[in-house]
Amino acid sequence: MWHVPSHPKLHEGKLRGFIILLAILAVFFGGIWFGIQSFMAREIGRLAEAGTGFTVGSITKLSDPSRIGVHLTEPRIVTPNGSLSLPEAYFSVGPLSPTTATLTLPATATLDLGTGPHELGMADPKASVHFMAFSGLAPGRAVIRTGPLTLDGQPLAASLEVDTKLGELAQDMPQGSQAVYDLTFDLAGLNPAALPQIAGLAERFSISDPVAFQGSGKIWLDALPTSKALQTPPTPLPTGLQIDSADLKIGTVGARLIGRLEADETGRAKGALALYTSDAQALLQTAADAGMIPQSVVMIGRTMIRTVSSLSMEPAPNISFPEPQAGELRLPITFAEGRMRLGPIPIGQAPLLRP
Repeated sequence: MWHVPSHPKLHEGKLRGFIILLAILAVFFGGIWFGIQSFMAREIGRLAEAGTGFTVGSITKLSDPSRIGVHLTEPRIVTPNGSLSLPEAYFSVGPLSPTTATLTLPATATLDLGTGPHELGMADPKASVHFMAFSGLAPGRAVIRTGPLTLDGQPLAASLEVDTKLGELAQDMPQGSQAVYDLTFDLAGLNPAALPQIAGLAERFSISDPVAFQGSGKIWLDALPTSKALQTPPTPLPTGLQIDSADLKIGTVGARLIGRLEADETGRAKGALALYTSDAQALLQTAADAGMIPQSVVMIGRTMIRTVSSLSMEPAPNISFPEPQAGELRLPITFAEGRMRLGPIPIGQAPLLRP
């Protein structure tokens, strides 16, 4: 019988080497875990102290090994038009995807548009951001979606989803642009009856029918939103907005929307939009009822509406305004010198694209 010799010392040496390797890997990945959390806490802290309108109560590193990140208490965003406050939020990345962060939001937030707080309810809200490590940690893509929304307990919208992705700048970009994001958006089942609970909106949006708005387009910014840029007021601001295609529905009234707007020297919109609809009179009446255009515009009559629809529209950079389809009218809305016009008819002040 053959005797197989054993080599205990050799086996012990291999085991010792394996244990040392595991220890080195544990220290290495532990250092990465701690380093990423420290970096996140430091950058968020700098942003909160930069005076950009974002504040936070406290920042605590997570102790959960399945995700690397921080826990925020009382994060708050303040803008000239109001504020949004959360009781808490989690900002984390997975061990295998350190450049893709998930923002875990609570079910409720506090919205204040200057007249008092209102509770905003969110069903299963989700938000994620993919950062570009070699471009100053600028977002390469960001997605936010939520199920049914409520305002002070009253249904506000069925769902909301916004998806943005960094695009490539072209020669036809608005002046002063340094970055462009392609975006898609889908707002379903907006209930305007919930808006009067916020003072000021009742007068501006007195619509009773549900609203849906979905489409795609672009938004240009005057700076790439890197970590440093976000910490340096003024933070990146829009220079232009393009709607490649969008569908708007208010009750049974529908319209297609195409157009492009840029910020003028005062920050107000300049450019043109085209509304395509098979029921222009009803659309204008709905807009007038909502306080978006003067009631006198509705009285221009069908003949005048058809005359306006037949007006030619100059193509905007990288976008054209096709002729209306059979049964449709095309309503041209132009923005210039701080005013909006439906064809030659003044309908109000142009909106601000940037403060």
